[in-house]
Amino acid sequence: MTPSNDPLLQPFQLKHLTLKNRIMSTAHEPAYSEAGMPTERYRLYHVEKAKGGIALTMTAGSASVSRDSPPAFGNLLAWKDEIVPHLKRLTDDCHEHGCAVMIQLTHLGRRTNWNKGDYYGKTPPNAGLAKALTVVTLQANHQDWANATFGRRAAKEGEDPAKSLGSKFQVQSILDNAGEARAKVSDANHFLYLVKANQLFAAGGTSLSGAATRIKAPVLLITQPKDLVFTADAVDRTAETLKKGGVDVTHVHIQGSRGHLDGVISMKQAEGAIRAFLEK
Repeated sequence: MTPSNDPLLQPFQLKHLTLKNRIMSTAHEPAYSEAGMPTERYRLYHVEKAKGGIALTMTAGSASVSRDSPPAFGNLLAWKDEIVPHLKRLTDDCHEHGCAVMIQLTHLGRRTNWNKGDYYGKTPPNAGLAKALTVVTLQANHQDWANATFGRRAAKEGEDPAKSLGSKFQVQSILDNAGEARAKVSDANHFLYLVKANQLFAAGGTSLSGAATRIKAPVLLITQPKDLVFTADAVDRTAETLKKGGVDVTHVHIQGSRGHLDGVISMKQAEGAIRAFLEK
């Protein structure tokens, strides 16, 4: 077999992109970055491969796409605007040698330092925990509250989120701060066990329908139709299942703009229903 007919050296058509051969360098992180930027050493590392004749080089072994995804092993910080000229120069230089360039983008999540739960006495995975608690805080609220309170205001004056990936909306900043504050007094493993317990729990040990036939006491359900944790359709199914099982169900709705949190801050609306229920 001669180089001219070796399948590996034949061009490959990928939609509109023609690769000059079928040899590529897959994504990996050489940890040559400086402050998260692909500076001179990083650029030359890829250019030398391009000079060697490969058709495609993949940069970054998971470039971080968000400030809440901290680098774990010298990752590029793709969410920073200042990375653009560095990537452009790297790409232009590789193109001069007929080499296409691709980047791997990832949110690293809890891959940072969770260490499968064995982090006690070490650095706790507070960055990942903070993000998880940010999502919990968001889910515990409702868009009516977010829209009325924050609208589309930027977190910082003059930093338009439409013009920079690093700029946030005010609601993002508030939620991120809330997640970070809760993470400082929380434990990641405790959070995961709590999530697992919720996933595995079944009323009555098997199912709600099975448990309903064994419930003898009357039940008072106090819910908020805008609750994004215990959604209205799920609550209605629960109430219907209980009734079919012969349970005496009283269902009361409270109103507000906070969704799940109205179950804390708006409970006064249900005081009459609670009193009447207890007096039965």
